[in-house]
Amino acid sequence: KIMNISLVLMIFINIKSIYKNTCKFYIINKLLFVYILYIILLSYVSFVFYDNQLSLIFRFGIILLLIILAYFLNGEKNYISFFMFFIFLQAIFVIFLEIYLIANFDLKTYMPIRHYFLDNGLGDIYTFTGTFWNIQPRGNALLPFGLFVTVIYYKGFIKYFLSAVFLAAIICAGNFAYILGISFFSLMLYIHYIKWTNKNIVINGFLILLLLFTVAVPIYNNFSKVVEKKALTSNPMRIEQAGVLIDDVSENIITLLTGKGLGNTINLKTSMRDYTNNIYYELQIIYALNQMGLFYFFFFL
Repeated sequence: KIMNISLVLMIFINIKSIYKNTCKFYIINKLLFVYILYIILLSYVSFVFYDNQLSLIFRFGIILLLIILAYFLNGEKNYISFFMFFIFLQAIFVIFLEIYLIANFDLKTYMPIRHYFLDNGLGDIYTFTGTFWNIQPRGNALLPFGLFVTVIYYKGFIKYFLSAVFLAAIICAGNFAYILGISFFSLMLYIHYIKWTNKNIVINGFLILLLLFTVAVPIYNNFSKVVEKKALTSNPMRIEQAGVLIDDVSENIITLLTGKGLGNTINLKTSMRDYTNNIYYELQIIYALNQMGLFYFFFFL
């Protein structure tokens, strides 16, 4: 929600400049006009023909509009501070929630909190040991970018302070993909800043290879464990969710092409999950396809 609020405020503050930017290009201006009409039409169909909840129609309609308008924002340094403020709040929330869970819960008592997050579409919280929790609320995917911006943009104490906060939050998130992303970013940053002479090429090439061989085994072992755990939990859940969403939109040729409308919910309960009134899925892009159908979905892309 923090990310949503920040984007809405940013669009609202810059609505005048966004309008000017769209007017610079005749074709883009007309396409944007058609896109806005499409959102209005889709919202009307969602409410009148599919009887979807009005608040959800409004929510997803606004999201579709903001995603496009964001491309017409002027790039300014103030936006970096704006972004960093909200992603910093996200990082602090993740860290303090980790500390709170460690101090007050164990493997048997934390499940109500996890169900609260899942049932309200806020993300997920889980543990395999009962001593360390993977804190994964929505918006966590921006934490590595917060670290990247900090390393490149800031200097002095604030750089080290924010880097420490974001690293701590990323560790608490427990997402192995974030660690891989940071590793790749660090390698690219090292390659970019080093002065490449013939001597440095040999020395640094040797150090990089040595580092790769040193960390290859523990990375592979950790990756294997993560894949094994996900094979038992997350992957079957994703496969089922994808099947549920595609089966729902494939009811007939009309729904397949035009979707089930903005804010569509599925009244279905399986052995893995109760999908009744749920609007958060691990494969959220397929949920977008479920709402818009093939025609509108490819137009959106």
